[in-house]
Amino acid sequence: MSTFRVGPTEIWGRGRRGYGRPPGNDVGQEGMEGKTRLDDNNGQDDKGSYKKHTGSKDTDNEAGDDKNMGNKDMDNNNATKAAHEEAGNQVDAVALLGTDAWMQATWLNDALDLVVWCVEDVSYVDSGELVCMGDDAYRPKRATASKFTSNRTILLPLYLPSHWLDGVTNSLESIKIADSLPSDDQEAAAQALIGQLVRRYLPDFEGSYETRMSHVATMAQHNGSDCGVFAFVAALSFVVAQDRPRALHSQLWRYVTALFLTNGDPKTVMTHAEDNLFPMSTPASHTTGDSRHWSPARAARACRWSGMP
Repeated sequence: MSTFRVGPTEIWGRGRRGYGRPPGNDVGQEGMEGKTRLDDNNGQDDKGSYKKHTGSKDTDNEAGDDKNMGNKDMDNNNATKAAHEEAGNQVDAVALLGTDAWMQATWLNDALDLVVWCVEDVSYVDSGELVCMGDDAYRPKRATASKFTSNRTILLPLYLPSHWLDGVTNSLESIKIADSLPSDDQEAAAQALIGQLVRRYLPDFEGSYETRMSHVATMAQHNGSDCGVFAFVAALSFVVAQDRPRALHSQLWRYVTALFLTNGDPKTVMTHAEDNLFPMSTPASHTTGDSRHWSPARAARACRWSGMP
């Protein structure tokens, strides 16, 4: 069973990687009509570049040059850290902690980006790249292809129209989907995204991947805004090979996600956010049936498992 501990020092010591971010949650800024394309092969962008909106250090010649892959990213560690911190400074921790705040694509992908660097044999395909695989102009990336030969577990954050869910695969021997608010339409949309991935990178499975897909039991959300939080928790459960919890305190996990995105500084997250973080008491515990008071101090202690201060 894989275990992990996350701390800012450890994260920056390993460097970071990633692709761009999809516009799905930024409607009103980029908008879905933007569907900014990944076009690293010729160095040009169509309707804007993902690289404009991320601390990712992808280069324009990534498809033909792997010099910056893997641990060699450490050579550019300082520049990468500065880029991430610049992006992190734009994260509105108070907004993320809001009960009706939609998980932006940049937040979810960046959080996953930090997680996979702390666990061996685990990677993820950026949700923006998954969306763009359906475009005729998309060209397969060598770095993405290598994930299906060098990693045990590959996380697949799937952005559907107005919904997040998470998938996981091991070179498509099986594909597990965790959806906190399932429906027939969303299942079909998830299959379409997975189909794009198979067609681009694993054509030998193109005729059989549907039979390898299965839905796993996961937490059920009770509003229209927590799907991104649930997708992040599902991804973590896949990483440590544990079942998803039967119930989820979404506000606690918003706090955890905010810690990831603000370089693990609880003070940054808590500033002017105490009232938004936790109500005076949580719903009855699904394990003990009691009502519990969550103070900011207790929330910080609850997050210590992640290795953050």
